[in-house]
This record gives sequence, C-alpha cells and structure tokens, in this order.
Amino acid sequence: MLFRSHLCRVVLTLTDLINSVYPNLENHYSDTKWLSSRMILCARNDDKNALNEELLDKLDGPMHVYLSIDSVVNDGFDNINMPVEVLNAIEMAGIPQHKLCVKVGAPIMVLRSLDAPKVVNGTRCIVTALHPNLIEARISSGKYQGEIILIPRIPAIPSETELAFKMKRLQFPISLCFSMTINKSQGQTFECVGLHLASPVFSHGQLYVALSRVGSPEHVYLCSGDLKSPDVTRNVVYREVLPSLTQAEQMVYENE
Repeated sequence: MLFRSHLCRVVLTLTDLINSVYPNLENHYSDTKWLSSRMILCARNDDKNALNEELLDKLDGPMHVYLSIDSVVNDGFDNINMPVEVLNAIEMAGIPQHKLCVKVGAPIMVLRSLDAPKVVNGTRCIVTALHPNLIEARISSGKYQGEIILIPRIPAIPSETELAFKMKRLQFPISLCFSMTINKSQGQTFECVGLHLASPVFSHGQLYVALSRVGSPEHVYLCSGDLKSPDVTRNVVYREVLPSLTQAEQMVYENE
C-alpha cells in the first residue's frame, strides 16, 4: 500500500524515526507532559521491546534490573525436568519480562488492574523512585493524572498459552512505554506518533488504528524499514467484513 503525503511523514531509518518522535530525549524526558504525549507504535512485541531498551539507554541515571521468579504450577508436572533458565526465557503478551530494566524518569505501562478504576491494565505512568520490592510512579495521563502510585511484585499466570504447562511469574506488572504495540494503543490519543513497521501489520484494522492515534497527519511519522520503497507497507483488509461495498469501492479502500 502506498502512503500518500496527506497520511503521514515518511522517514528512512529507525534512527530518524526516534529523533522525529523523541527529539533530544536526554534533555526533555523530565518534562512529563512532553514525554507522555508521544509514542512509537509497533506491530510486534519483539520490535517494541527492542525500541524500549534502546530509548531507555538515552536516559541519565543508574539502571535498575529486576529479575522475576518463575515456576511451574501444573499439578503433577515434574518441576525437576523444567530448568529455570527455560522458564526465564519465555516471553508472552500480557506478562512482564523476566529481566526488567528501569530508570527513574522512564515511562511505563501497568499490565494488571491493581486499584480500579485508578490503576488498571494500560495505565501509563512515569517512574519516580525505585526500591528493591516496590516501584513508585506518577500517573501521566487520564482522570488520575499526577497521582502517585505504588507498584508491588505480583504473580502472573497466563490464561491462554501454547505451553504444555502453566507457569507463574512473580514480577512487577509493568513494561517500558516509550513504545507500545498497535493493539495496545487502541483508545489512546497522542500529540506525536511514530510507526515502526519493519514488521508490517498482520490483521484487519491495525493500520487504521495506528494512523488514527493523532489528530493531524503532520505529527505521524512512518518508518517501513524498506530503503527502496520507504513509503510502502502492507495493509490487511478482509473483504468478507465489507459485504456492502462494490468491488470498485473495495479497491479504493485497499489503496488508501
């Protein structure tokens, strides 16, 4: 699909995308309003995680590393046959990473509802203090913006998994939030958004969701990862969900 100029701005490299969305991050990240108003969206979790790690390195201050405690919870499953290193390497959507690297001033997203309606899954915050068994953060958006919350370690057991066993991960229920997945961004709005689509969208409506997080196309930046065709990316359209459109109308939909 060809991106026209009225939909977004096209940048050639991931570095250009980062500098467009987070210009001079090391000098501006202490401005909570500035930091919480911008986001880089990815289609895949691995792209999101790599971006978050790269942007975290730009912040000043010491790095705090929190490691999870992982175990198997299936009745009758022999834990001895499951090395802890294997459990540590498992990454799934909806549960925190085994190795969580954080700095004071970093944006984070809460992955579990801890104190509804104030702190729910998807609440975005800025880290204000880091302790061995507690993270202090300030809510950065929404009705409760500015309030300080305390985040403890809690157990997470994935409800849907392809694993042959159930695992439990004891970890802080957060993820870094310089970048998030397109699916996670639904319902949120920003002043500036970057689209990192080296891994293109893979389901109907994802591209529309990504492009509509900002009110003006002047504040949407796209990096397709293709230097030969930087303004081209895939758009997934399921024709069966558009039964009322003529074939000509469907072709127009697919090409816009």
